Amino acid sequence: MRKLLALLAAAALFFSGCSAFDNSDDQVITYSNYGYVSQNGTSVVATGVRTQDTDGNDVFGSGGCLLQVGKYFYWYGEHRFANYGFYGVSCYRSTDLVNWENFGDIVRWDIADSSTILSYGPSGSVIVERPKVIYNEAKGYYVMWGHLDIGYGLAGVVVCKGNSPDNSDGSWEYVDWFRPFDGVEFNVHDNNSAGYVYSEEDIRNADPYGYMSRDSTLFVDDDGTAYFASSYNENAYIHIYRLTDDYLHIDETYWPTDNVLNTSSREAPCIFKEGDVYYCVTSGTAGWTSTVTTIQYAYDLRGPWSSTLTIGDTESAGQLTESDRSQPAFVFKLEATDGSGDHDWLYMGDRWGPAFGGSSPYDSQYVWCDIYLNLGSSHMYFSEALMIDIEHGKISSPAYYQLNDLGGGYIVNPSTSFSGQNPERSTSVSNSDYYKSQWRFYPVGDAYMIINRWSGMALSSADDALNSLLTVSTRNSSDTKQLWYIDDYMSPYYKIRNKCSGYYITDSHPLSGSVAQTSWAYRNPYWTADSIITAADYQTRINYMAFKIAP
Repeated sequence: MRKLLALLAAAALFFSGCSAFDNSDDQVITYSNYGYVSQNGTSVVATGVRTQDTDGNDVFGSGGCLLQVGKYFYWYGEHRFANYGFYGVSCYRSTDLVNWENFGDIVRWDIADSSTILSYGPSGSVIVERPKVIYNEAKGYYVMWGHLDIGYGLAGVVVCKGNSPDNSDGSWEYVDWFRPFDGVEFNVHDNNSAGYVYSEEDIRNADPYGYMSRDSTLFVDDDGTAYFASSYNENAYIHIYRLTDDYLHIDETYWPTDNVLNTSSREAPCIFKEGDVYYCVTSGTAGWTSTVTTIQYAYDLRGPWSSTLTIGDTESAGQLTESDRSQPAFVFKLEATDGSGDHDWLYMGDRWGPAFGGSSPYDSQYVWCDIYLNLGSSHMYFSEALMIDIEHGKISSPAYYQLNDLGGGYIVNPSTSFSGQNPERSTSVSNSDYYKSQWRFYPVGDAYMIINRWSGMALSSADDALNSLLTVSTRNSSDTKQLWYIDDYMSPYYKIRNKCSGYYITDSHPLSGSVAQTSWAYRNPYWTADSIITAADYQTRINYMAFKIAP
């Protein structure tokens, strides 16, 4: 028991005389988005969720990026009208990566008195995707580049700039839109048409010169030189362009290497640098649907780049190789605030709503993972929450536990991650199901939510009736059916009691030699609701009710 308690203490879970866990309110400083900030300052950040801001509204962070300015983190993303048209580039600020304050949009469709191409956003004609924001230290202002499009035919770039990261001074302004190398003298027609120079008066018939530019990212090198990478030739290949010193235009003296990654049908590029090695994370091209996420590395942005390597969590099979069912948005360097120079890397991805039962990108979820970089051995580990030590620049996974009953069964998340399904009882856990058997204890008042590492769903009773089924459900900390007490039983075993019903988790089937015990429900702890029960049956029930909680 002392071993278990020591492990739980490491996860900020503490013992009390009446229960295996004492979860008083002073264990954490603040709660938000099913994460929290501990008293030692470590942020426990939930991922794979639809994050909300401090006003309780959904965060519009899809396709965006993080920017660290002093003690603040800024999260930028796509803000759309209901018809998917461009509304703005959203901006949120946080000191802990858990609680996000909405600062509105740094750029909106009506910027510059609606006299720009962005003014067609309300009609749904113009969209802006994957906005990225960087700081030009030499010039003293911030710059945003994004993918500008009309019906996915224009395939251009939009550039804006401002003097503050959150537009608190109202300084952000529209700069321009274009395609890379769209000058007539270059005679580039990426879409295989005759083309003509874009006219403000004829947007819908525009067929500009220049390379197509869709999924994109920005990167600033150690010497302050900025680069812009984007997919071209109908998303077949990726170019890496150098920017001018003001970060507002493509440097047309630096001709990009064709198909610089030496691979095809890759999009959603994220470029970053560790030491003297450049890395690029990309996805396949499958619309809203996630694909296998890959990483490549090079010692020169012009190449040659390595072959593609799967960067997903390959230690667990299936969709975790797709960066847990997400498409890359950005890779962020978390730099320690203690001046040590230490840092870790944070993958940011979008689990697009239309591919996961949602009706629009507004239903999307945000997946964050920590990345370990080592050339061809680079790797990421997925968990539905991260422990982020901002002061020391460290990212790790929180403690997860298997729930193993005295009869040898494990509580395992079902093979899909949709709310309302029933967890399984399995007497063995394969490598591919390992994350499905791991659970995090999230403190809520005097009880816990028990959250699955793979699905991010919470254990819940279907209702408060005796013998109701156990389910996994979308997290809702105000729903007492999702809250649990951990009661002492017989070392090293505990009983898991529902806060709403008072009943304990046990098997769901009648006891019979011909019936497999494969799922979970609730029973009255004194068995008074069972009409006939033998001593042997009683002991079997007890075995299925008693759980070892082990890493």
